[in-house]
Amino acid sequence: MKGRATFAFVMCTLVAILALGLGLRSASALPLTIGSSGTVAIPYDGHLQDSAGHSVAEGEYDLAFAIYDGESGGIPLWAETQTKVSVKGGTFATSLGRSSPIPVSMLNGGKRWLGIGVRGPGEDSFTALEPRQFLTTGFPHLGQHPEA
Repeated sequence: MKGRATFAFVMCTLVAILALGLGLRSASALPLTIGSSGTVAIPYDGHLQDSAGHSVAEGEYDLAFAIYDGESGGIPLWAETQTKVSVKGGTFATSLGRSSPIPVSMLNGGKRWLGIGVRGPGEDSFTALEPRQFLTTGFPHLGQHPEA
């Protein structure tokens, strides 16, 4: 980010592996929230570090999330921006689909990648974190890494 430490995408791990239909083992093991309108919210934890490998300063950061059908380029199939996400020790926890629910049908038909952008306190623009993350799911036709 301009004028500030550049964020390095170190680890933003999908906390939950989507499980629905054939992938569902028990209701208590379901790591996502399924809405009555055919949408889902996915718990998500991440860690932000600066270019020197140190956790970013504690504070509130804006995070932009988008799901794509490609590892690079393209137009988002889904997107939302979450403002004032609390980051402590470089770590944050949120839920994808919190303000813009994710249609289940979008996750059930092809390979998907998660793109993330970060805007720190006092910054005007988002920095895209690279690379995008491949989403592993329990949905039919998804969950196999592209190289497999």
